Amino acid sequence: MNLPDITKTENAPTNALLHRVGMSKVQLPVRTKNGLQAAECDLLVSLDDATKKGIHMSRLYLIAAEELAEKPLSLGLLKQVAEQFIDSQNGIAKSAEIAVRTTHMRKVKSLKSDNLGWRYYPLELRVMHENGVATAFAHITLTYSSTCPCSAALSRAAAVDTFETNFTGKTPSVADVTKWLKSPAGMPATPHSQRSYALVEMEIKDGELDLEAVINSLENALQTSVQAVVKRQDEQAFALRNGGNLMFSEDAARRLKTALDSIKSVVDYTAEVRHEESLHPHDAIAIVTKEN
Repeated sequence: MNLPDITKTENAPTNALLHRVGMSKVQLPVRTKNGLQAAECDLLVSLDDATKKGIHMSRLYLIAAEELAEKPLSLGLLKQVAEQFIDSQNGIAKSAEIAVRTTHMRKVKSLKSDNLGWRYYPLELRVMHENGVATAFAHITLTYSSTCPCSAALSRAAAVDTFETNFTGKTPSVADVTKWLKSPAGMPATPHSQRSYALVEMEIKDGELDLEAVINSLENALQTSVQAVVKRQDEQAFALRNGGNLMFSEDAARRLKTALDSIKSVVDYTAEVRHEESLHPHDAIAIVTKEN
């Protein structure tokens, strides 16, 4: 049966070029070092023939479905797919864009105990192919802990006040002070901490990206990445890390900037840190860019 194809037989009622046409939130598998993983994709091309009613949309899906399932996910692969998108449209598209949102999975070691656990990182890889040039971007979300420096200072002041109340006029021994420190009275206040997020978007030079190295660099800068498997010794080590890395959102953003400026493959970036405060019902945020 000869089925009608109105994209061939009908022209656009209003002549206009379209910057992007295609599909968003397409469910496709992608191949990673951990095997096939679920992903959500945007598959887009320009419509540069103002008379054409529409693009060949199913071709975008078929290309992406085949390439992403068979070849390891990378910015280089997305560049190739974008080029195929343009070729598939028989001259009516001059540019293309593909974005893949998935999860980067990695095993991490506990801070002290001999345990390994899984951490998941939301990841988006995106390539825009225009005028024969492909520009590549990566967006990664890191989860970490932040302890408020102001709250820590106020907690220390409360401990001093309580100590003076208990020991003024006395000559306590080391054993007396040790006993007091181990009691609830020895910690009358605790600084507030919060689960925090760093949303980092990077433009990557020549499509090159060592994602593991980037994550390591950013997490080393923050020092308080959330943990997977935690025994008591790990929890204590994590508390010590928080105590040694007190951070406002401003501090975290500046740490990330220093790390991002040192990564040669990152040519531009925007990093937003979001501290979901336990003190307030609102978040504290800071945003830093390469131009700052």
